[in-house]
Amino acid sequence: MKNLKTLTGIHALKLPEVLDRPLPNSAYKAIPGGANLTDIDASWQRRAFNSIFGLYGIGWGFDFIPENVDVRNEPNKNGKMESLVRIIGHFWFILTDGKENRKVSYPVTGGNGSYQNEGYALKGAVTNAISFGASMIGWQESVYMGIRTHKNPQASVSRNTVEIPKEKLPEFPPEKPESKPEPKSKPAVTKKAYTEPEKKSEPEPKSEPAITKKTEPEKPRFFLCAECSKTYLCEVGELVHCPECHAGNKSIIEVDSIEDGIQKASEMEEKKSLAEDSGFDNIKYPVCTQCGWGEPVNNLPPACPTCGVVAEQSFSMSKNHEHFKTMKSNIEKKITAAKAKENVKHSSKEALDTIKKLCDNDRRSILQHMSESTGREITGYSQLSVEEMQACIEHLKSKGKTVDSAAATATVKKDKVQLTREIYSMAHNLGYTLPKHIIAKISELSGKDVKTATALNEDELAEVYRKLQAEAKEKGQ
Repeated sequence: MKNLKTLTGIHALKLPEVLDRPLPNSAYKAIPGGANLTDIDASWQRRAFNSIFGLYGIGWGFDFIPENVDVRNEPNKNGKMESLVRIIGHFWFILTDGKENRKVSYPVTGGNGSYQNEGYALKGAVTNAISFGASMIGWQESVYMGIRTHKNPQASVSRNTVEIPKEKLPEFPPEKPESKPEPKSKPAVTKKAYTEPEKKSEPEPKSEPAITKKTEPEKPRFFLCAECSKTYLCEVGELVHCPECHAGNKSIIEVDSIEDGIQKASEMEEKKSLAEDSGFDNIKYPVCTQCGWGEPVNNLPPACPTCGVVAEQSFSMSKNHEHFKTMKSNIEKKITAAKAKENVKHSSKEALDTIKKLCDNDRRSILQHMSESTGREITGYSQLSVEEMQACIEHLKSKGKTVDSAAATATVKKDKVQLTREIYSMAHNLGYTLPKHIIAKISELSGKDVKTATALNEDELAEVYRKLQAEAKEKGQ
């Protein structure tokens, strides 16, 4: 440890003192909300670490893998979507003894939310994780201990300086050079002339100071955030926004003391529902078994946003994110295989219907022509594959057999799942983004008060689909 230094030459034993050096006053900001808390500008943090350890990625850094990033998009109480990101990674820096570099690394976490997009939320989560990692080795320790604030930005924790060889420290910020006192010059010796001693003057009577009214200092106040259940002390003024969750003043409650805030927070927690109390630790991972839709959410939707099937009848719940990805992939594969099987079945039925029409639905004639086209004795319709049935149709046409083209190319009637998917897709294009809005539109067009699209039969769904098509045509979509 005594021989280890950073890549820029800072001794390892000197790091706590160097990391806690005061920054310029502008680097310390008050956290909005009036709780007298201080935030450190992240730009100064990066500049300081580049000076102490070397450039980012060479002397220090933060590593993470995409699988350790949790991203979710949830509406707030006002319906505005917010991107929330939680990240797990490793903060690291390099120490060297001049011959070998040693990488010091340890796990850290970070989180952030943004109403703009996921990119801003991820950027904030990375910055939050780096700040957490930096604080573990003494970065701006005086701030975290409450000694240095935006009101007193040059205060520091008293510490015993480690005795190590002197070295050039990085300039962040540039410090004012110490002014050296000028050497005192010896006064010139001069002969004193005789003067009469001065008479001592009597001191003037002291005037009594004017009496001023003492103003009592403003008493500290305590505020509880109803959203995150944390209590804050405000020495001056009142809490406007929660420093932790940034909730507005409607969620801020004034309490008598810290103990009173804890008591009221406990009472509010008991009244909260499971959905209101859910967070990153309670994320649900639903997957729709009907259409394969899946997304990590806090609040389970009442119906599948894609196919409209009621959640209780359709959703399968995953245990965690990895299980969620595996389950979603398996369900999508099953749905794809089922569709392929359905297509084969449909093609087989369509081809058999065509053969029946070409043979006037005469079973003996059908089996005879099937045997002739395949070259083997056929005793049942199921013995032929779709390809063999198509070959049989060509064989019949070569014999001069004809059939109504409309019958041969008739399409299969859409089932409820297909109709529901197309209705939801068209409703999304028309501006109905939430499932409850789509269900309300389906109820309006069908003339029935339904809670899910599957409550209607195929004919009723087809009528809803036709009306939506007409509405889309009127809007030019």
